[in-house]
Amino acid sequence: MATKYEESTWDWNGQVKNIYDATWYSQTFTPSVTHDISSVILALGRVGNPGTITVSIKNTTSGKPTGEDLCVGTTNGDTLPILGWPTPLPEEREITFGSTATLTAGTMYAIVVRATSGSSLNKLHWVAYTSSVYDNGTECYSVNSGGSWTLEATIELWFEEWGDIANAKATNPTPAHTSTGVDFSGLTLSWDGTANSYNIYFGNTVLFNEWVYLGNTADTSIVVPYTITGDNVTEEVQAFVGDPLDWINTQIDWNANLSWRVDSVFDDETVTGDVWWFNATPAKTSVPSPTDALTDITLDWMDFSWTGAPTATSYDTYCAKTVPGITTLVNVVNSSAEVSISQEDFIEAAIDKVSPSYSGTYLWRVDSKNLFGVAEGDAWTFYTIAFDQPKVSYELITGGSGDGPYDGGEEGVDWYYTGENNMVTIKRLVAVAENKFWYEDV
Repeated sequence: MATKYEESTWDWNGQVKNIYDATWYSQTFTPSVTHDISSVILALGRVGNPGTITVSIKNTTSGKPTGEDLCVGTTNGDTLPILGWPTPLPEEREITFGSTATLTAGTMYAIVVRATSGSSLNKLHWVAYTSSVYDNGTECYSVNSGGSWTLEATIELWFEEWGDIANAKATNPTPAHTSTGVDFSGLTLSWDGTANSYNIYFGNTVLFNEWVYLGNTADTSIVVPYTITGDNVTEEVQAFVGDPLDWINTQIDWNANLSWRVDSVFDDETVTGDVWWFNATPAKTSVPSPTDALTDITLDWMDFSWTGAPTATSYDTYCAKTVPGITTLVNVVNSSAEVSISQEDFIEAAIDKVSPSYSGTYLWRVDSKNLFGVAEGDAWTFYTIAFDQPKVSYELITGGSGDGPYDGGEEGVDWYYTGENNMVTIKRLVAVAENKFWYEDV
């Protein structure tokens, strides 16, 4: 919301200054408050069609315009009224600048007006006043397109100067705008600003039009009214006095981008801040061990492990076996803060919840969790070593055919059992547990 900072006063008495071609006019002014200028309002009229009117703000030296334009705006002079006495009255025309410029309190600046396509028959009128009522500037003119200027200290030109408080918006948000994987465990929002105080609003990508008001503070930081308690992550509503937030948990989807806004409050103006967002959901897990697609996992494998996310507080481990009927991964270890699982615990949980047998192809996944969401991990694969059943020993009969009872032929003609219970293969790892028996084919 723009504010009027400097102005002169006027009463239409028919006095004007004529602006056209190389004849330019200027009114200097000195702001008492540092601010960003956005527009000026000038009392204007015309004779003929002066064309495009250009208005700019310049610095001054010895009370006269100097240097390059700080900002520039234009208006159509052909649509201004043709003045008369006592009517038609001049128009109070606003000229908005295409870009802003910061004006410093106590420094003199100049409003410079020109109608370069005009002529003595097509000229702009800027209302003048011979009784000085504005103490912080005066009128001056140039007849050589701003090459040199002449002061007229007893005359002033009617103007209003509008703008916004300089550097009014809060800046430099922490957490940084658009950042992800943010450590928001401290629940603190902070920013830079120059305001007297700040109104803080919090929400998410769904709540742009339904902000949660966190309160007003003179500080440049605030703690979102939540605490993290217990061994695992839970939420507990904390209410600011006068601003109860007991419904915040039903309003905010913590697994979404978290949005916030800081409005700067000055003496008589509140400046709406930019909308910032960040995501505090932890990053995905990575670097699995066993490595993805590793084959021939044996019973003496040590641990399943992974690289965790810096902001995760726990992990859920899922498993599936690539056999008919298994379409989704099953949670086999829930909410562990560790970044590893012993093979014994993993395989035992997998056999209990996924498949009654050890051998086969497995998918597994580890999800990162914290208060603010869950990051689903990638699905990794490993393959267990194949097991053969124990086989009764035999001998081949000379002159027989085939290679034994497991490859065809006839008992007593091609081969015979020795009556021993030796294994066909040797040096096997053998495991027996819970009425199950495994041995390793090496």
